[in-house]
Amino acid sequence: MGINKDHLKKDLQIYIALACLFLALVFLKFLETCPLKILFGIPCPGCGLTRSYIFAFQGKFAEATSMHPFWIPITLLFIAFIVVRYLIVNEEKYKKYMNVIKILACVLVASMIAFYIYRMIAFYPNREPMVFYKKSILGRILQATR
Repeated sequence: MGINKDHLKKDLQIYIALACLFLALVFLKFLETCPLKILFGIPCPGCGLTRSYIFAFQGKFAEATSMHPFWIPITLLFIAFIVVRYLIVNEEKYKKYMNVIKILACVLVASMIAFYIYRMIAFYPNREPMVFYKKSILGRILQATR
């Protein structure tokens, strides 16, 4: 079992370029990374994931899960993707496992959207991370019209 170097090289170049572009355009301008939060001030379905990973790396798993419980399945799916993408060399097995990962990713996204709707109903705008971002473009327009 070897590493698929072609996939790795191609992917790294694309991911590094996209990450640099994203950080330059979004983070440096708004000091936020979520386009939905920057434009409209409302959290997105992934809101809280960064903080949940920070808590998890600090060993604070209860806080991580409280911030966003999907950090665990996202991590497991990411690990499965890395294993299949870079360690499965057999083309037939690769396609089979990637199809399973795609299905699981769709289920995960659908679950995250359902959970997002629940959090917006139950917690918005009074509990982190489900709060209104006043420095958003919409927030600034609303403040200017008052």
